[in-house]
Amino acid sequence: MPYQPVKAFLYAVVIWVVGFIWGSVVFMTPAVRAVAPIPDVSSNPAITFPIILIWTVLTLLLARSYLKTPPDKSREGLKLRDLCHRKFCFRSCCARLSFAGRI
Repeated sequence: MPYQPVKAFLYAVVIWVVGFIWGSVVFMTPAVRAVAPIPDVSSNPAITFPIILIWTVLTLLLARSYLKTPPDKSREGLKLRDLCHRKFCFRSCCARLSFAGRI
């Protein structure tokens, strides 16, 4: 269990909400929604590439905030990653791959 499970879970929710909001903005904006797909990379690059950049910066900032106080920072970082990945990323990644026929 992570050092601060509630805080870790809330950080995972923040990351998910940011992606959800950006996806909603793109789908509600016809000009951005009409961006041509990049085969085998992204069906909607207007969502994919900004989210990769936003999540990278956001994850770095949230991880630094979370890892200020625990005594064993490297172990807590792995627990935080596992919690976030298990709760949100794993299911959506598997669903995307199985939907695309890759699993």
